[in-house]
Amino acid sequence: MKIRIPRISNNDDYVILGSWCVNKGAYIKKGQVLAILETTKETRDLVAEEAGYISYDVSEGSEVEVGAVIAELMDMPLSMENEESHTDTDKMDHISQKAMELIKKHGIDITKLPADKIIREKDILKLIEEHTTQKQSPANEILIVCGGNIARMCIDTIRLMGGYRLGGITDIYAETGTMLMGVPYIGDIDVLAKKYEEGHRTAVNAYGGVVSSISDPLFFARKKIYEEIKEYQFFMPNLIHPKANVETSATMGEGNLVFSGAYIGSEAFIGNDCLINTGAMVSHNCTIGDHSRISPGAVLAGDVFVGENSIVGMGVTVYMGVHIGRNVIIYNGKHIFNDVPDNTIVK
Repeated sequence: MKIRIPRISNNDDYVILGSWCVNKGAYIKKGQVLAILETTKETRDLVAEEAGYISYDVSEGSEVEVGAVIAELMDMPLSMENEESHTDTDKMDHISQKAMELIKKHGIDITKLPADKIIREKDILKLIEEHTTQKQSPANEILIVCGGNIARMCIDTIRLMGGYRLGGITDIYAETGTMLMGVPYIGDIDVLAKKYEEGHRTAVNAYGGVVSSISDPLFFARKKIYEEIKEYQFFMPNLIHPKANVETSATMGEGNLVFSGAYIGSEAFIGNDCLINTGAMVSHNCTIGDHSRISPGAVLAGDVFVGENSIVGMGVTVYMGVHIGRNVIIYNGKHIFNDVPDNTIVK
């Protein structure tokens, strides 16, 4: 059976293969999650419709056209197909019929079995038991960069979304091995290099940071962390809380956080690495630049533009068509009637 990329959104002809959840050649059960798919607006599990042994060549992070074949489910492992095509039947006479049935079912490579003894059912059962505690692939574990309150919200959102296991939190101030909501701290951000070598491929930027000055180095910290995560070659999915409302015509880049109660309107565009916080409203045709943060309860009317790395404070109201520049901070509760230039603080 060929496995094809499904259409997830009416507006997306391409889907990003975020991560594989199964190893190549593994035996797959019907209903098992095969991979995590990512569109401009949501993350979705790719589920097996039948059982079989999986074969694939598409790499994680690839952008794949809807309908394209990315994998195939086969009746027997590829190694066994090759073995049967190159080996005479009488060369497998030392394997009992029941043992062979188990070998096929569990994808055991018969070339690794001893050839100088009879292989019986009990031998294969023992071999299977020894491998039942194999470690799950880390490719389906998401790492959270930066602990704190935004990390807490990310943890809840990930658990509600499903599809990912939580693999740990990096934070310069937390003691390695301690926990946040049941998720362990694993060191500073430079641990990502080691984690990538171990097979991890997915991360999220949980830096929020409340700052009051554009001259504060922390004002640019979210952008810096995003760029560092990308240098480590991690895939960054959009985290969208199930209770957020994103219209089907809205589009967004990668690594965005859209929390509970947020609304993103028709044909709005959200760049990369933005934070649309609880209860924030981004109305139709708005554009939000990369690394910008729309705080809880902020309301942006239609056609509002927010430049890169800007912060719109809590309860701010921005009127229709207003252009807010890049590197701007708007303090809580302000009403913005007119355009705001780059590098400005509105108190």
